Amino acid sequence: MLLLETKRIIDDEGLFRTLKIGFNILRFPKARKHILVMKEVFNKYKDQMNAISIIAQKA
Repeated sequence: MLLLETKRIIDDEGLFRTLKIGFNILRFPKARKHILVMKEVFNKYKDQMNAISIIAQKA
């Protein structure tokens, strides 16, 4: 799960949006703590975690 890796965030969100996200993480301690815990869990279980994508089209 690379969701919270810096390079992945830049690729997904762009540089300026990533900077805004980073600023908000620094600004809000509760959010920062929550994000760091999520990143820790992602790293701990990276070998067991996968992602599933479902694509649907209205008939």
